[in-house]
Amino acid sequence: MKKISTSNILLKYILKVVFSSIFSILILTYILSQLSYHFDLDSKYNTIFTVIICAVCAAITAFISTLGIRNNGLMLGAFAQIPLTFYSLLNVIFNENTWQLFLLKAVLIVLIGMLVGYLTTQKSKALKIK
Repeated sequence: MKKISTSNILLKYILKVVFSSIFSILILTYILSQLSYHFDLDSKYNTIFTVIICAVCAAITAFISTLGIRNNGLMLGAFAQIPLTFYSLLNVIFNENTWQLFLLKAVLIVLIGMLVGYLTTQKSKALKIK
């Protein structure tokens, strides 16, 4: 039986997490900013858009990062949300967001990441890590 390199799997996982987080944030932010600009929406809707962006990005990142792994979906889905949570923390520090909004987004990010990570690993027929 072929040996599986754990460091190779970990490197692939980290790269998937970083790139899927970056690209999903960029794409969703661009789409929702264009909608806001095109429909001339009030700035109060931007708060709602940030929560939507974080929730969808959490689902995309958890799905892409846990794809191909058969177990530990809850843990890997939660760990995949570290860059997105850090991004939200930077928004609180440098922009005019509130800590309550950050806590809402952080809880939502982790819960969605864990759920999608678990569901993705349940359907996967790839390798099992012990």
